[in-house]
Amino acid sequence: MIDFALYLAYGLVALAAIGAFLVPLALAFVNGNLKGLVKMGIGIVIVFVVYFVSYGIAGDEVTPRYELFGIDAAQSQKIGGALLMTYFFMAVAFVGMIFTEVARFFR
Repeated sequence: MIDFALYLAYGLVALAAIGAFLVPLALAFVNGNLKGLVKMGIGIVIVFVVYFVSYGIAGDEVTPRYELFGIDAAQSQKIGGALLMTYFFMAVAFVGMIFTEVARFFR
């Protein structure tokens, strides 16, 4: 049962990711707003750049605990890059929330 739920969750995340990419793409073509495609492309490029920078600075160490799960150095670096990217975007979102509230306070 747990395996089924886990694969269902993977499928739903993949479906949401595909939808998050295809729906704005379709709306840009339907509405004739091709400038929206440029903004979407810039966002995608930024995500890839942040990931590759995070991947580059992530460590590739393998502890005995990682070896229990069969994680090698390359996988460790990929996981570290994804975690660093997540931390970066969380920090950006947090700073954005603080900035928005401070700016709203002074209006």
